[in-house]
Amino acid sequence: MSIYNFIATDREFNKYDDGTVIYDSMNDCILSNSSKDIDYSFRMIDDSNEDFPRLFTSKKYITYLEYNVFQSEHAKILMDFIRKYVSINRSLEIYNTYIGCSDIPLKKKVDINDFSVEDLAIYLDAGWESNRCLEIYKV
Repeated sequence: MSIYNFIATDREFNKYDDGTVIYDSMNDCILSNSSKDIDYSFRMIDDSNEDFPRLFTSKKYITYLEYNVFQSEHAKILMDFIRKYVSINRSLEIYNTYIGCSDIPLKKKVDINDFSVEDLAIYLDAGWESNRCLEIYKV
């Protein structure tokens, strides 16, 4: 079992890949790009066909967040993506879940104008204590 962090949206969310990792489907493993360190890699992957997130959200699109160590650069990238998305759409949800745990997530709502890097860190850098959801919305 492992942590499964994702973003749920009503419209497609732009994807991001910093090019530091390569997935080897033949051997079912992640390989490091020879020029970069896999510990600092970050990708946002369309995972809308995955069943597990459907336990928590009815939003149509799921974007899986893949990283080994959450970095401040990742937060900057995500903040930019989230602000752009919510400025056009009403809201999105960020989930910190544990595969195999179907407990209803503790939910917190934050207006986009009050949304901060600290909010992201609480959900994406703190490991896992219980399933959590941060909804970011625009009034």
